Amino acid sequence: MRCETLSWVHCTDPDDWWSGPANGIGWLGILLDGAPARLRGRVRAEYDRLAAAYLGPDGLLGLPTAAVLAAGRVR
Repeated sequence: MRCETLSWVHCTDPDDWWSGPANGIGWLGILLDGAPARLRGRVRAEYDRLAAAYLGPDGLLGLPTAAVLAAGRVR
């Protein structure tokens, strides 16, 4: 069996990345669905604050990402 960690930077537009939760996708989207507008605005402001650390000069988020790749065979 072989196993290795792959690492890369996932680049995306911050508004595109936010659009999932804003449209009810994922656990955050479920929590936000039906929430008062004021709360949704506060959550978006916090997202913007946290995302700022990952913004590149091109305005895209550069999100560090990793995955474990394992391969083997059955005998």
